[in-house]
Amino acid sequence: MHLLKHNIQRDTLQSMLLVMYAFFMPLSLFLNANTVILILLVLIFIADVYNKRAIKFKTTFSLVVYFIILVCSLIYTKALDFGIETVIKSITLTLFPLALSTTSFVSEKQLKSIAIGFFVGNMVVFIISIIYAIGVYKINPLPLREGFSYFTNYVDIHSSYYSIYLIFSTALIFWAFRKDKRFNLFIKIGLVIAIVLMQLYLKSRAGLLSTAALIFIYVILNYRKRIIIFSALGLVVFIFLFNNLDFLNRNLNESTNDRFSVWSSAKDVIVNKPIFGVGIGDYQYELDKQYYLNLFNHGIDDKLNSHNQFLETTVATGIIGLIAFLAIFYFLMKRYFETKSHIILYFVIPTIILMMFDSVLLRQHGIYFFAFFTTLLLKYKPE
Repeated sequence: MHLLKHNIQRDTLQSMLLVMYAFFMPLSLFLNANTVILILLVLIFIADVYNKRAIKFKTTFSLVVYFIILVCSLIYTKALDFGIETVIKSITLTLFPLALSTTSFVSEKQLKSIAIGFFVGNMVVFIISIIYAIGVYKINPLPLREGFSYFTNYVDIHSSYYSIYLIFSTALIFWAFRKDKRFNLFIKIGLVIAIVLMQLYLKSRAGLLSTAALIFIYVILNYRKRIIIFSALGLVVFIFLFNNLDFLNRNLNESTNDRFSVWSSAKDVIVNKPIFGVGIGDYQYELDKQYYLNLFNHGIDDKLNSHNQFLETTVATGIIGLIAFLAIFYFLMKRYFETKSHIILYFVIPTIILMMFDSVLLRQHGIYFFAFFTTLLLKYKPE
């Protein structure tokens, strides 16, 4: 009886910490509460080990393997200090699987609470940003007038990451209340309109593409074929607006040319060291060197990263690292086909889209988001 009571208290505490982590994630650079919460989760794991609770790494082992490859690349990296710094920043990729390794599975009730926490956290960011933008309007009108990263700068989150946070937190809410009759079509349409307007205001192309993709996938998975036709037409309209609205085409040609130059330089670095890469500490140095050889001065001046997580991974850790990284998505999709849980698909799609445009695991918001939700979804057990 005492053991049962202890387990209930332990599970309740862990669930509360996971909800808090989700809530504070959009504010992680503003308040930095996530580090403390993660330490508490690891302490629960240590207590579990002390109490001889079974450790189960099987479902989340792909994250750990990828992190081990990052660490191993320190052996042949030249800029060891920078490499160690990057590895420490990435340690969340293994701490979350570790912290939840003594938890058999994540229940639907837990994931629903986490969904609400994450959604509310994102709404808090929006409210704080609005209040700040109105407060400083006379001396700095950009946050309110222009949106984009000016709007989210006060809470220190890039608009692209906040856009993905918004769309996935909304998808989580759709999933969490899918069986609730009170969550009717009018509420769903209202939420979608609000999220689309917020995405337009944030001017993130990755966010807009993710929104369009998830709306289309959601309709396909949840409604009849005739509605699919209307959603397809809606998608065409969305793409038309995406290509023709002036503010979405800000510096589009310049941005596209820069990305192609960056990707071309990254490809050249990969060709030179395809198997193991240049090492986690040397990726930026090797990119800068290639920018110089390719006469790409903007890349040198701004020390541009690969702006593509798959290229970034291959530059740093080679084909071996890329295979390990892709294995994470393989196991996520394997879990999706096993459970038929659509929320996994709603996570994978925007994450891959964002990773096509940015080196997500170089930023704290990207690492926290990927490590946290990948671990939860790999351990999620539907009712």
